[in-house]
Amino acid sequence: MGENIEMSANGGPNKDPHISHDLKHKYESMTKKARIKTSVRLAIVVMCAAAMIYQVIVLTAQYLNGQTLVNIKIEQIKYNKIPAFTVCYPRLLSFKRVAEVYPDSYGQLYATYMDTMRSVAQGDISYHDNNVTTNLNDLYEGNVTALINKEHRLRDLFDLSIPYYYGNRSSSLFNKDKLTEFAIDIHVNAIRLFNNNKTLNVIEITDTEPIESLVMPDGRQGFKCFTFFSQMKPKWREYQIDLKEMNMNIYQHESWFPPSLYEGGAHVHLSMHSPNILPQQMSPNNFVRLKTGKWYEMTYNRWKTILLPPRYDTKCREYDLKSTRAGDYQLRADCVNQCVYDGLLKTCDADKLSPLKGQPLGNSDNTGSVNTSTGKIGKVGKGLGKRQQHNATLCLYRSDSLWRQELVAPGAPLADERICAKYEVGTIKSTLAGADKQAFERTVDRRACFRQHASRVNGECELKCPQECNNRYYNYNVKTSDKLPGHSPWTKQTHVRMAHNQLPDQITEHIPEISFVQFIGTFGGLVGMWVVICAIAMIYQVIDYTAQYMSGQTLVNIQIEESKYNKIPSITICYPRLLSMKRVADVYPVNYKEQYSAYLDTMQSIADGDISYENSTMVSYLNDLKVMHINIYQHESWFPPSLYDGSAHVYLSMHSPNIMPQQMSSNNFIRLQAGKWYEMTYNRWKTILLPPGYDTKCRDYRLSSTKSGDQLRADCVNQCIYDGLVKHCDHDKQAAQHGQEPLCLYRSDILWRKDLVESGALLDNNRICAKYDPGTVNAHLADERTVYRRVCLQSHALRVNGECELKCPQECNNRYYNYNVKTSDKMDAHSPWTKQTHVRMAHNQMPQQITEHIPEISFVQYIGTVGGLMGMWVGLSAFAVLDFALGYI
Repeated sequence: MGENIEMSANGGPNKDPHISHDLKHKYESMTKKARIKTSVRLAIVVMCAAAMIYQVIVLTAQYLNGQTLVNIKIEQIKYNKIPAFTVCYPRLLSFKRVAEVYPDSYGQLYATYMDTMRSVAQGDISYHDNNVTTNLNDLYEGNVTALINKEHRLRDLFDLSIPYYYGNRSSSLFNKDKLTEFAIDIHVNAIRLFNNNKTLNVIEITDTEPIESLVMPDGRQGFKCFTFFSQMKPKWREYQIDLKEMNMNIYQHESWFPPSLYEGGAHVHLSMHSPNILPQQMSPNNFVRLKTGKWYEMTYNRWKTILLPPRYDTKCREYDLKSTRAGDYQLRADCVNQCVYDGLLKTCDADKLSPLKGQPLGNSDNTGSVNTSTGKIGKVGKGLGKRQQHNATLCLYRSDSLWRQELVAPGAPLADERICAKYEVGTIKSTLAGADKQAFERTVDRRACFRQHASRVNGECELKCPQECNNRYYNYNVKTSDKLPGHSPWTKQTHVRMAHNQLPDQITEHIPEISFVQFIGTFGGLVGMWVVICAIAMIYQVIDYTAQYMSGQTLVNIQIEESKYNKIPSITICYPRLLSMKRVADVYPVNYKEQYSAYLDTMQSIADGDISYENSTMVSYLNDLKVMHINIYQHESWFPPSLYDGSAHVYLSMHSPNIMPQQMSSNNFIRLQAGKWYEMTYNRWKTILLPPGYDTKCRDYRLSSTKSGDQLRADCVNQCIYDGLVKHCDHDKQAAQHGQEPLCLYRSDILWRKDLVESGALLDNNRICAKYDPGTVNAHLADERTVYRRVCLQSHALRVNGECELKCPQECNNRYYNYNVKTSDKMDAHSPWTKQTHVRMAHNQMPQQITEHIPEISFVQYIGTVGGLMGMWVGLSAFAVLDFALGYI
């Protein structure tokens, strides 16, 4: 009927090659209503595609940016790596070693020095004779110091330095009570966790192979340092301990240098640091100064940081302690020291051309000390294009850096390296001439350049060398006690006793803002959301989110508290004796009344002055706690005040008002000397934990409860310890003849409060176990079981206490007080036996801090997010895409 149809070669109709023409034709053939619906659908598709592309770009940029989040948490597990300790003596060279190596130059000087020392020790010469001390100091400083000012190899300086081996007991003229052969005795009492974290064992640890290092500062004397428990030694890498107490005795041997130097500006330096590092510099932020002849009480808490490697903003580095490969650094200190050396070399050597007119090193027989091909401290090869300056070899600049002995062993990077000599800048030109002047001028130039640029270069290198990925920082307070009793004023022994304080350990862990798995999952979710219905992905995400919610993980909200109005902190004060002599005489007049009467007569005679001399506790405070004053009195009717002149002290603890100290230990109490005025400043750190169901697993102990173990965590721990010791020491060590003997409370450092022994209370009829001498018990068979108990207690108490500390949950709300104590002068008193002690306490400038654990995902967030996921995967956009696709087909 006249219609022409084009046929293809195979006999079929030809299709329009332009799909757009077909779409246009189909669109024009639609009704108006259908066109509107199609336009809306098309707009939705375009919007979905644009949104998907935009979100993918944003997500990819966020992932590639390497931003991190910080997870801060309170560490409940007490078992950690042993902290490392570095002790530095204020002089480097030992007079005795110098005399042995250079007998011709120093042998007679050392003999004269020791003869004077013997005369002082034997009393022929007074310790306080200024001429004697000046002579001794001059013998050492004027001769040995002259040696240290010269240019020396590091290896040679170690051979001349103070040794760790002290000598036997008779080797010292002034330390007659020395028990070991080492210069520093260090003992750690701890509970060790081993056997895949399933077994506890009470141990005492000591380190007799410390890492030795030296410091050669510019313008000052050298230092000799010893580092204990460093993970540079493989055996300390696997130890996991709960450190109960560390005791360190630091001794001085007169053969090293004159003990009289300590009466000037010389001090021992101590640093407590992470075991996987060594202090890079001898600086105040790494070390505290200790005065010799003193007893120090130190308390600390730990802050562990976990960073992420390059590609994230923290850019940390895993320094390999075991590495021996070229270009690797075992410690960050090695990286910084190498960088500082390279920086000073570039600044202070490359631009000072000598009269040799810049002759290249390759044309000279002299060698330098920087290998520019490797960047490591070592020998310079020929033909490297470096400029020879003043015809002198390069050397290590004098600085506060610690150089450890391993670096100077044969074949090590610094085996043949030298420390630059020290010269007086103002006199060098007048004392040297000609060739000598030219030879030493460059060293002087170096020193002036070093002083100008060292601080800047060190700062640049601190930024250049990445931080360790795992580090531990220790915040410690140091309190000086009385002088140590010594054989003489020059004994110069220093004792440090260290324990954990009441503050919790803290972990700051950086985690990726978006991990790779999160990136892939979110990317897939975006594609699935904007393109197709992906029911499997929806179900997977819902299951994953449900598991995340059910795991009970927490986030930490740390904030600075602006409000100054808080609960009044509790103060616990302990006297050094339990029984009052007056009360004992009142209760047992037949046995003690006559003795107490004689005791009071003596006291009255002392008070009246007939005999030579050679109080309840009152706490006042203001409600807003601007300042707290505590006056602690001693009444002579309790026990003799003269006991305070020995080892007796008053003990004080500042703690959260909803707890009581569980034990009389150094992490809860500080020792106060009677008759002193103390200034204390503090700041508060409040923690809010979450109950079981979350990882903090805290417990709300109810102070108003009458149920055993419910009032205080200390009750829970004490009951657990009692049950554990009964299980170990009574069920399996009970002689048949003692089967009916009642159990008793073991003697320990536990605080038993009075309300527990009132009528009808938990401990109403309980008795404290008697104390017997194990050596005489065989004569008193009736007491055999009690003695067995005591021996068993000493064997198991520390381990059982550690288990119970883990078993009893922490308080959900707690307040920790970090305080510093400063001793002022003795208080004015009516007599030397007044023994009043005053404590003035106020808040320091640090803000209050609250660490609050909150659920990572709350129930409302969980429900809302699951609903959002369902809406995301089955929403209108997906239906619109599907409907449009089906409609087109």
